[in-house]
Amino acid sequence: MTYSDHVLVFSCPHIPFENKKYLDFLIDVRDRVGCGTIICCGDLVDNHALSIKWEADANGWSPGDEIKEARKHLARWFEVFPKVLLTRGNHDSRVDLKARHVGLPKECFQPFRDIWGLPKGWQDAWSWQVDGVKYMHGTGFSGDNAPEKASVMNRQPCVIGHIHHVLKAGYMASNRDCILYMGVGCGIDHHSYAFNYDRDFSKRPVLGCGIVTEKGKFAQVFKMEL
Repeated sequence: MTYSDHVLVFSCPHIPFENKKYLDFLIDVRDRVGCGTIICCGDLVDNHALSIKWEADANGWSPGDEIKEARKHLARWFEVFPKVLLTRGNHDSRVDLKARHVGLPKECFQPFRDIWGLPKGWQDAWSWQVDGVKYMHGTGFSGDNAPEKASVMNRQPCVIGHIHHVLKAGYMASNRDCILYMGVGCGIDHHSYAFNYDRDFSKRPVLGCGIVTEKGKFAQVFKMEL
């Protein structure tokens, strides 16, 4: 097995509200394991100021200032990870949702990759298939068993993010096959004002990432120590 067979998967850094040590953690896992493919399962950025469902913090950044700050942070991510397969998450889509909410026609929309200045090595789509494993954000799934639900509903091995408190990998077997599932946690700074909504939640975010090796047959999670 070559290093190019190793897939590093992370999700939900919610830039610019990511944990300051999260990127270094990912670099360490990548280098220790020798990962040749990097996948982000969505919510690369937060877009807190553009939320429709949740009220934005009145003392927080304006939409323009948040985008500028996120771009500053992204510059190092682009440098460290020159090639990434990115799946779009629900927070990544907030710009488009906001534009539709106020009735802007499609001619006014700027492509996602142009807003954030994604380099050529970063490819974005709603999901990716690598070695028979589906990588996606996980929008629409909820609860502790969201990764298992995703694999069952998609009838194939799935890796998701989206559920900040779920960092786990496992297998499900039937008379026909045995498939893996994995939830890769998040990379947020949960002390940031962007996450004030979960202050009273009993379940706390788990920072971490996952790897998939042996051409989609083995999955393992890594927890970041705080």
